[in-house]
Amino acid sequence: MPLPARGSKASAGRPAVAIAVLWGLAITSALIPPSRSVRAKMSRAPAVPWISTLSKLATSGPGRGVNADLGPWWERREEQADIPPSEPPLLGPDAIVLLITVDALRAEVVNSGKHDDALPTLAKLRDSSASMG
Repeated sequence: MPLPARGSKASAGRPAVAIAVLWGLAITSALIPPSRSVRAKMSRAPAVPWISTLSKLATSGPGRGVNADLGPWWERREEQADIPPSEPPLLGPDAIVLLITVDALRAEVVNSGKHDDALPTLAKLRDSSASMG
């Protein structure tokens, strides 16, 4: 029996089926966590050093063996008493706080001063603002 010709109706749906199967496997692997023994083996593999970090994140949270130091951050606050603000106030009653973040911009582009001519607004903002960098 000869194989179907390229581009024929018999072979037209194969890529779609293959993609659907791959998507199904990807979703299944994301929804079903690996067993402890598999996670342990993956955490020792040199090619995947981030697995141990992900495993710790996946097993932390409310009721999941949270580090005792972090426990208060995971407690529900509905029944807890209100926490008063710190004294003295950090800012006056009319203060405006503006937090600006720029994604995908290297800090040295703004901080070095080399590009102040091309980025005058960012340079002026840098010179008149508090910076954490």
